[in-house]
Amino acid sequence: MATWESANDTQYFLGTEVQISALNGVVYIQSHNALSGGYIKFEADQSISQSVGQASLGLFSDMESGSITLGTSGPTGMIYLATPGEGMGSGALLTPVGLSLFSGAAEAPANINMNAEKLELSIGPPGAGSMITMTDESITFKVGEVVISITPEGIVSTSPTVEVNCEDTNISISAEGINEQVAEVTREMNVEGHNFTAAETEFNVGVEGFVSEGPVKASETEAAEGQNSTIHANIADAMDTRLAAILVTA
Repeated sequence: MATWESANDTQYFLGTEVQISALNGVVYIQSHNALSGGYIKFEADQSISQSVGQASLGLFSDMESGSITLGTSGPTGMIYLATPGEGMGSGALLTPVGLSLFSGAAEAPANINMNAEKLELSIGPPGAGSMITMTDESITFKVGEVVISITPEGIVSTSPTVEVNCEDTNISISAEGINEQVAEVTREMNVEGHNFTAAETEFNVGVEGFVSEGPVKASETEAAEGQNSTIHANIADAMDTRLAAILVTA
């Protein structure tokens, strides 16, 4: 049954579940039952507020500024804002445990995910794009298969190839080995051994022994030098000089 009360203010009741009132410059519409309730309130100070169960919305304005508030309560409450488009879109998701923002194409969006344990920033296709993950103990940078982690214990990098270039100085690390170069000086290390070069001079240490080659070879021993081999050949096209207090060749 509907009832109407009127004096300077007005109240209108639609049974026991709906109430409409205009009191002191405030228009108030309320609906409720045994389990939940909701209302819309219009105020003379240029504000509108609305509540439905565990969710609320407020719009407030004055001569200088305005504000909009959204709120939910409960362990599964959330606020979701989205502006979908053809092949593109942006959105924001707020929950009691975290915040997510996204924008861009669905197959390669830009994302920000934040909770009490970590902060993630990513862009590009999942698994192949770029990502930065921060926790209270580490920062991890990831681009495709390349991963760099910084922790209080140090820096750990995982990647198919690592290259460092600084003008004439270059370092390359890969599954095949390590290559270092400083101008005309190089060092190569792989499963077969080490190879050193400096201009025309080359020295190789491999699983079968070592081989050296160069325009000049000098050897000086202050005390004793011993050399033992089944077959030994020493050939000098120009000059071979050896200086030692004791030199033994067997």
